[in-house]
Amino acid sequence: MNRNLKIGYDQKGYNATIERITNAANIYINASKELEKLKVKNIKSEDLLNGGFMDVFMKHQKNEYDNSASAKELDLTFEKFLELRDLNTSRLKELEQMHERTKDSIIELYQYNNSFFQYAEVRQNSNQQLKRALEKAPKKISYRILELFNIKDNKVIIALSKEPFSIYAFHKDQVQIMHDVTDFIKASKVIGLTYDDLWPHVGKYLYDDHSLIQQQQTGEHGLSRDLSKVIFSFNKVLTYKI
Repeated sequence: MNRNLKIGYDQKGYNATIERITNAANIYINASKELEKLKVKNIKSEDLLNGGFMDVFMKHQKNEYDNSASAKELDLTFEKFLELRDLNTSRLKELEQMHERTKDSIIELYQYNNSFFQYAEVRQNSNQQLKRALEKAPKKISYRILELFNIKDNKVIIALSKEPFSIYAFHKDQVQIMHDVTDFIKASKVIGLTYDDLWPHVGKYLYDDHSLIQQQQTGEHGLSRDLSKVIFSFNKVLTYKI
């Protein structure tokens, strides 16, 4: 692997990971907001990262009960006091369950070329090229999802390096084949060759999705019909001469 031969970036993978982290962080943002709706004031999201949302709520209600003259006058039990306040905690309980499912969640990322090496992991037993490529993989690092963000004043700050999503070629021939394919397509367009003429020769290096529905949804295919758009499949390019 040559870290000087950067050929692309997995923006989709980065965005998906950011979304996963943000969804985790929003549990605590939403818990803080929900507590405020339940008349528990001044609880910051960052103070809820250890969970215990219902404990915070109950502690506040117990304090309210202990200091309620009307509760004493009416000789109300704490349970009756809560009943009369009629506060719906179902959403808070749901958020606490989400915290319990999330708190020990792990995100595993290779130090670079993450999408390719994850792809190779799944298919290595049926593809010797991918198996050889995986032997060159860097160390995979495990992160607790709660370690990948901070919250300050109810604002989420993501702490995720972009490097795992950078795509590097293994050697110069992989960079060269991308240049050669691009030049070939440009020349072919000039002399009047068509998509159908080119795809059998260049498709093995390009993003491949022949589903019309998928193309309409994502707007992506390795080669547009007018030959003006070229999208390489890094999973394919990185197995070239491996």
